[in-house]
Amino acid sequence: MKFSEMTYTRPDIDAILAQCRQFAQRAAQAASGEELVQLYYDQSAALADYTTAANLANIHYTCDTRDPYWEGEQNFFDSNGPAVTNATVEIYRAILANPHLDALTEALGSTCVPGMKNAVLAMDDRVLALQQEANALSSAYQKLYGGALVELDGKQLTIPQLGPYRQSLDPAVRRAAYEAEAGYFDAHRAEFDELYSRTVKNLNEQARILGYKDYSELSYVRMNRIGYGPEEVRAFREQVARDVVPLLAEVVARRARRAGIQHPTFADLNVAFPDGNPVPVKGYQVRMDAARRMYHELSSETAEFIDFMQDNELFDVLSRPGKANGGYMTMNMVLQYPDVFAAAYPICEAYKDSGITDKQLEGIRNLPIWFTYAQNDTVVPPADYEAPTIERLRAINPNLRTSVFADVHDTSGLYTNEDGTPYQYQGHWSWFYFFNNECVDDTTGENLWAWLGKQHK
Repeated sequence: MKFSEMTYTRPDIDAILAQCRQFAQRAAQAASGEELVQLYYDQSAALADYTTAANLANIHYTCDTRDPYWEGEQNFFDSNGPAVTNATVEIYRAILANPHLDALTEALGSTCVPGMKNAVLAMDDRVLALQQEANALSSAYQKLYGGALVELDGKQLTIPQLGPYRQSLDPAVRRAAYEAEAGYFDAHRAEFDELYSRTVKNLNEQARILGYKDYSELSYVRMNRIGYGPEEVRAFREQVARDVVPLLAEVVARRARRAGIQHPTFADLNVAFPDGNPVPVKGYQVRMDAARRMYHELSSETAEFIDFMQDNELFDVLSRPGKANGGYMTMNMVLQYPDVFAAAYPICEAYKDSGITDKQLEGIRNLPIWFTYAQNDTVVPPADYEAPTIERLRAINPNLRTSVFADVHDTSGLYTNEDGTPYQYQGHWSWFYFFNNECVDDTTGENLWAWLGKQHK
């Protein structure tokens, strides 16, 4: 089915909440383990239409944050989503109180029950209004960032359209591109600062109401961390600093020498070769046709894949005003079409966990998948996006890998603040670690690029 043919209907929230109350009652009355397990699957399937509608609304909104209709639908889910989440938590609460709870562990694995316990600890009706506000703040950020237009080279450009200028062989052009982007943030500093301040205050207030010291404690529960905590994370960070950073610094230094850059600055980060980076062929359709030919030449399987993607309008690659930054299509594609891909590696994944059903995750239980994100990502907060999804997948997918970073900062020693500390990038920019070949599985120590090379279908 083409994306343009996917129908959207605003869900009946009152009906959904009533259905959730019925499921909670069934969970409390389940007389056997088999009945409780079936109830768990039934409630997940029953919410599928709601989550599909929420995801369609979010995709349309992020395609153009200026569209008043889809902005209204996004606002609808921002406002009503917390009530649905809380109703789901009440189902979990009833399941956890059932004497046949062990049947869920036997049927679904060792992390299912702890995950439900975390969900109960992370949400209740006392913070519904605050969660609604947090959702609205996140959407406001997407609109403010997605609507960014800057002046450069006599043109009005979106932030992504600055990319070719950042790779220019002329250092002055590269610097001008970065200054143009920074200029937008400077011009809207008050708006960004207000959104950030209100978000921090909101999250800390939610934590206080729920009985936590601050959001740093609540975030571990909302990210559904099971079996490890702050001490283990601290040890991991120290290991990265000790073992990975020196290697990366050498790689970055060698790349700068190869490019002929004697004293590299932040604006030189994207230059890889002395004669310039590879340049795409011109013209949207020319590039799409070239991609189709390349995939056809590789194999019949890749030919089937590219035909499926292009024929069903599942690519949205053009930069345009109003288009939100960030991506969700990696997860959207594997959830909707789990048999098409050999593997997936979502980076700063922007698909809300509340919009993913257990049935969808069951469809990718055998898919090799590698998540990369930074804990201080404020664009798509991990507690609402990849972190809980990862923990749910741990219970069923033996091919799951993760690279989780505390933040996104310079690790080469070449880019620093005025006080000499490493330059700090936005927490959403965790793709830096991917392209710098710094993603190592938190558990096995395996390198992402090496892992990718092993995947086939």
